[in-house]
Formats: sequence, C-alpha cells, structure tokens
Amino acid sequence: MRLTPEQEKNWTGFESAMRDIGKKQADREMKRRADRAQQQGSVDIIEQMRRGANSMSERSVDQKTLADAAQPLFASLNDQQKRRLTEELVHIINERDVN
Repeated sequence: MRLTPEQEKNWTGFESAMRDIGKKQADREMKRRADRAQQQGSVDIIEQMRRGANSMSERSVDQKTLADAAQPLFASLNDQQKRRLTEELVHIINERDVN
C-alpha cells in the first residue's frame, strides 16, 4: 500500500488486531473440529443452535475490534489506498463468513 511513515504508525494497531483475530479464529476452528470428532449419537439441534449463536457473537466482537483498529489507519490514507484497503477488508470479511 506504500504507506508513509506517518501512516505506518496507524498500521501497527491494525496489524496487531488482524493477528489476534486470526489466532482466535484458528483456535475456534480447532475447538469446533475437536467437538465434532467427539460427538456421538444423534445431533443435538438445540446445542448446535447455541454454538452457532455463540460463534456469531464472537465474530461480531472480532469485526467491531477490527473496525476500531482500522479506523485510524483508514482515516490517514489517500483515496487510492482507501480503495485498496477496502478491497482487502471485504475479501477478509467474506472469507471469514464462509468459514
């Protein structure tokens, strides 16, 4: 994105948030897989609904955290850089929603 030294100061918080969120997502995925592997018998739809709701809540917090971290960086960018960051964030959000 060819950040200026001033913009790079805002990059640090954004990068840290991205890394933390990525780690949380990986940990949640590992837990989901372990839970599925241990599941025996018929599916408990009520428990499945609760897990789905919890997952949406966690992802909601992650998205707000990312938005808060991205805001100072986004505000410091020129129009071309904003378009580029927007494209990247849309890609990240869409990919996360698929998984």
